[in-house]
Amino acid sequence: MPRRRRTAPRLWLLLVLIVLVLPAAAALAVWAFVDPNDLKPRIAEAVQNATGRVLSIDGRIGLGVALAPTLRASGVHLSNPPGFSRPDMASLGEVKVQLSLWPLLRGRLEITQLELSEPDIGLEINKAGEANWRFARPLPPASVAPSNAARPTANANADTAPRFAIASIRVTGGKLTWRDDRSDRIEEITIRQLQATEAGWSAPISASADMRLRGHDVALNAETDGLERLLTRSG
Repeated sequence: MPRRRRTAPRLWLLLVLIVLVLPAAAALAVWAFVDPNDLKPRIAEAVQNATGRVLSIDGRIGLGVALAPTLRASGVHLSNPPGFSRPDMASLGEVKVQLSLWPLLRGRLEITQLELSEPDIGLEINKAGEANWRFARPLPPASVAPSNAARPTANANADTAPRFAIASIRVTGGKLTWRDDRSDRIEEITIRQLQATEAGWSAPISASADMRLRGHDVALNAETDGLERLLTRSG
């Protein structure tokens, strides 16, 4: 009796490859013919919708097309909210962003690697006790808000939290300033090298750093709350 050919497993494998590879190939083909500098307004709009802040990019944007698309930009500035000491919360000499392709195709921004070169970051608490590192998407105007908008819910902070994830951050050659206007305290830290990783949006962040503070070299190893809690907690 002749043996039956085992075509089913091969057919399923072919279908899986089609489902996974074709969308990725289509996306990469589109990206290959798009000048990312034309997307500056859309990038700025997406950041403002996610964080409530103004993003400006002075230099050109470079795009590396691969299974993990990579964006490079120079002269990047992220604004402070009103009521703080300087116009920008952060400015960057150069930023490199490596994206995870499959979540991107599903409309979610997942950054696998974020590299910041020569950042100047200012973390502040103003006299009212408000912290400039608390991000929230702008609320709709009261005139168009739904009737139940006035009723707060337990997950109100989650509703305004940025919908993105960062797996790894690397910082080289930067400066971090801490300012507390309630106590007139200002500290400045020189960052030689910093590396931080996070397993998930709400997972703890593990960080290590080589810094200089008050004339002393500092080596730091720490674990903090995840981005979800850090970006939604009050000052």
